[in-house]
Amino acid sequence: LEEALEIFETCEQVSLEHGIDRSPITTRYKNGRLEAWLMLAERSEGAERAGWLARAEAEKDAVLKHGQKNYVPGLPETMTLRGTLAWLLGDESGAQEWWEGSRAMAEEMKLKFDLARTLLETGRRLDDRGSLQRAIALFEKTGSQWELQEARRIVAESV
Repeated sequence: LEEALEIFETCEQVSLEHGIDRSPITTRYKNGRLEAWLMLAERSEGAERAGWLARAEAEKDAVLKHGQKNYVPGLPETMTLRGTLAWLLGDESGAQEWWEGSRAMAEEMKLKFDLARTLLETGRRLDDRGSLQRAIALFEKTGSQWELQEARRIVAESV
């Protein structure tokens, strides 16, 4: 994750240097960086965890606004991450609202991979086997092997 963060920082520097910060592709690295911070927060405790969550919280609105202006297809991913942040901060109802918004938008835009990732996240957090099974079916259709294996692992561990 540390290597990924270095790459995301380089992406940001390059996009600013070349004046392409409003490019649609920049939404993906901004989402990736937010996801890395959340993953690091989950693997940490105490002040370190609080620091990663604070970084994510400080950037969450900017990432959402960037996607709204520059790359709407990236919003389901952003919204899923916002839900995860809310979950990690102890706001279960807020998390569920973000995840529901992500699911609805992904379904409306027919973004199967993003829908599956949201279902994977909600299924994992809420111990919802139906969401996990639906995620598995979508990952099989999209050929997303890493995510498919992760969803299967979570289902197997929850038995």
